[in-house]
Amino acid sequence: MIVQYCCRGFGRGFALGFIRLCCLGLLGTMAYDVRGQDSTGGLTCSIEGSLGQFSFPEGYTYSIDRAGDVVFALHWDELLDQPTLNSVDLSNTENPTLLQTIAVDFTDEAEVGSGLLIMNLQSSGIAIFDVSDPSAMHEISTLDTTDEVSDILIQGQTAFLIDRSDGLIAVDLSDPTNPTTMDTYLFPSFVRDIALNDSKAYVSLNSEQLIILDISDPANFEEIMTFDYDVLSFARIAVDDGILVLYGRLWMQVFDIQSGENELIELSKSYIYELAGDLHRSTRGDLHLDGGFLTVLSEYGNVFRFSLADPAKPVLTGQLASIGPYSYELAVMDSGVAVVAGGEPGFSVLNMVDANTIVPYSDMWNVNQIPDYIFEILGSNNVGYENNLLLIPVYRKHFIDPDMQGVMALDMTDPESPVIVSEYYSEMESITDIVVHNEIAYIVRESFGLELVDFSTPTQPKRILTYEIFKDIVDIEIHNETLWLQVDRSSYAIFDINNIEQIDFLAFYQVSHTDVYSSTFADDRIFISHEIEIDDASSFVVSEIDLSDPFRPLRTDHVTPTIFEHIQIDDGVLYGINYSDSNLFISSLDDLDSYGEADLVLEDGMLEVLDGYAHWYTWENQVYLFDVGEPQNPELVGSQYIDFDLQNIIALNNAITLISQYSILTINTDTNCNPCVADMDGDGELNFRDVSAFLSWFNAMSPITDINKDGRYNFFDVTAFLSAYSAGCP
Repeated sequence: MIVQYCCRGFGRGFALGFIRLCCLGLLGTMAYDVRGQDSTGGLTCSIEGSLGQFSFPEGYTYSIDRAGDVVFALHWDELLDQPTLNSVDLSNTENPTLLQTIAVDFTDEAEVGSGLLIMNLQSSGIAIFDVSDPSAMHEISTLDTTDEVSDILIQGQTAFLIDRSDGLIAVDLSDPTNPTTMDTYLFPSFVRDIALNDSKAYVSLNSEQLIILDISDPANFEEIMTFDYDVLSFARIAVDDGILVLYGRLWMQVFDIQSGENELIELSKSYIYELAGDLHRSTRGDLHLDGGFLTVLSEYGNVFRFSLADPAKPVLTGQLASIGPYSYELAVMDSGVAVVAGGEPGFSVLNMVDANTIVPYSDMWNVNQIPDYIFEILGSNNVGYENNLLLIPVYRKHFIDPDMQGVMALDMTDPESPVIVSEYYSEMESITDIVVHNEIAYIVRESFGLELVDFSTPTQPKRILTYEIFKDIVDIEIHNETLWLQVDRSSYAIFDINNIEQIDFLAFYQVSHTDVYSSTFADDRIFISHEIEIDDASSFVVSEIDLSDPFRPLRTDHVTPTIFEHIQIDDGVLYGINYSDSNLFISSLDDLDSYGEADLVLEDGMLEVLDGYAHWYTWENQVYLFDVGEPQNPELVGSQYIDFDLQNIIALNNAITLISQYSILTINTDTNCNPCVADMDGDGELNFRDVSAFLSWFNAMSPITDINKDGRYNFFDVTAFLSAYSAGCP
């Protein structure tokens, strides 16, 4: 990219002067690479702008619209077994207030306008509500239609409906208590979407055609033109201020609809992956265009914000993920806050103005790096990690050699680029678990017991010994120099491993007549989640067994709020998960009678804790991030969509590694978001290269130079950069 060339720079004072010359176009040019997305910060930075979720009773929220600062949401209430219409005051986006809830007939679409709300009915027809007072919503009329209504728009005193049989229907709302049909227009194929712009209706069809109608007289529709579009199916439409956007599975087209009275003038056609890069996923959702910004909702809950300040060069300015596995509809406030009906139960509130475009994860690393062999990671088994060495169980296939199961050692010095160091195989049975301690791998072999392998020379692992007394080990952990084995459903063995050549048995503990759900070991104590009888009543407890004196174990039972189907301990804090109700409970080990609680949103996943944050990775390819700095008050920070078939997870030094059947992906957990705005090249120093980089990216309209996050690239961004440059780096 060619940019203004300023100087060879001798300091910040000189550079400030030279950028002013560059902006005036008084100097030469030089080449500089352009960065398309923000590059600093990790997962927490990628979800900046996520304001949380507003929840209704059990069920799911599937349709949403807004008028001013009030959101109107359709929610399926599982307790009532029917839909409800809810009005919520969102004037304070961080503290929404429910105004009213009323039960309604079966419906899946609602539109608000002119003090009215219109919803479709289950098989045909519409119902009209007066919502001029959102705390006193009430139905005022209905209107029959031939077939089901799939889309509703309101413009002034006219409603425009898409009926599956009759096509476009205009409804007179001058007397909303007595709506009447004015005209209909039948389309040649199935309608995908419709948008209105004053006197015109723009309708995308399943046949990849766009039909433009004159609706200036709603009692007499007239076709203006038919246009074949190129976005490759599922075209959604947005119109605002003389601009029309067609957004499909692969392409986005932007048109000028103002210059030509009866024509579309293409301004840009963009491949969506080039616009959104690694952040992009499926795009069959909802979209909204207003004030030069296009907000797009994907079916998996990703929300993208594009600036169309220059319609010929759409630019991604922010991305966030909604809270919930599925997303249905989008409403955008005047402030740029997006409200997403996202399924589990309620809606997400996302400040897209504060959102950035950080990609918090690496490229996927494939395990098949050795010629002539096919490797499969046994990802459902635990992995071992110590001193940048990651041990993963693998299944190796070869067309001549026999198939084998063993351990692959990876150098994770750079977590984004693992390097295969060695492989270890033996004649023993399949691997079910691995832990590493003092360069020794403790490998659990199914129906055989324990195998100890020395990895002190990672390129030449060698077996030290096998331990076959307990053949069906359920779990294994090491704390300090103590080895803990769960040897069956309710029995535990403790060993001293100070001398690896002479492992000493310390204690054996068994829980009798109880159903154990989960257990773990920390600080000379076993923690067991199970159900016991207390005063002739069944109670869920975590039993704490103190084995500091192995010959005199001391047991204390702590009643828990519910059954913990999984427990784990990190840095003196116990985390208990109830999968059935999707709840996380957190307590300090010093006070196991008091718990903080958080809603995990989805019931199935894996938990990892790192640097005061709990990461909940779900099978729906979403990660939910919780601030657990205060165990009694965990707080959902936000979520991110990561397209990865998760089987295992492990925390590294400053990252979290996800493991699938054939791949490894690393999540950046750096919480230092954009530490120095003016340090464009990220070298920690301010000099002429940062100024050159800024000018290059500014000319290319890269999001990193939109300093004030308004989606425009102008004098205000230059001024903000100059101020940041003058202030220096912290």
